Amino acid sequence: MGTKTAIKKEFMKEYAHKSLESITIKELCFNTPVARTTFYNYYHNMDELKAEIEDDLIKDLRHVIEQVSDQGIKKMDFEVFLHATFTLILEHWSYFYAFLILQPNMRFEEKWKEAIKVHFSMRYPEAIHAPNYELMTEMMASAVLGGYRYWMKHIEDVNENEFVRMVNEMLNDFVEKLKKS
Repeated sequence: MGTKTAIKKEFMKEYAHKSLESITIKELCFNTPVARTTFYNYYHNMDELKAEIEDDLIKDLRHVIEQVSDQGIKKMDFEVFLHATFTLILEHWSYFYAFLILQPNMRFEEKWKEAIKVHFSMRYPEAIHAPNYELMTEMMASAVLGGYRYWMKHIEDVNENEFVRMVNEMLNDFVEKLKKS
């Protein structure tokens, strides 16, 4: 494991139990273990480290799109994409859980919603000029993110296939509403 990865892992371990303000660079470096100068070679402060972790997760979410949309995003099987997203969240459970449940991270959520909106506009470029497009895509992205958050809180009670079916129906309804606008 590389030094940056070790720093990120230790940070997220601490972040799961402490607020950002109460995590010290000294303590993080001691627990990693790396010298503080090593930390400062990579990051100016804790917030920069946290932002990089957020960006890494968003990059991983974008990579899921690339993996499942070999014929282009317009022809992508959305159910395959949603199942792949579940898999990604499970692979990085502690990170997503920390940012969505333990200490809701608005900046991360905004980045994820923006990625959802960008992918939606790539899949349905004709909808961009519909009235209230921005409002509707914000509501759609918020609903999808809220669904993932709910699933994470109630993992034993939420069936992945049912979740995928519901999101698919919601998005299809959303697209039909945009077409009628």
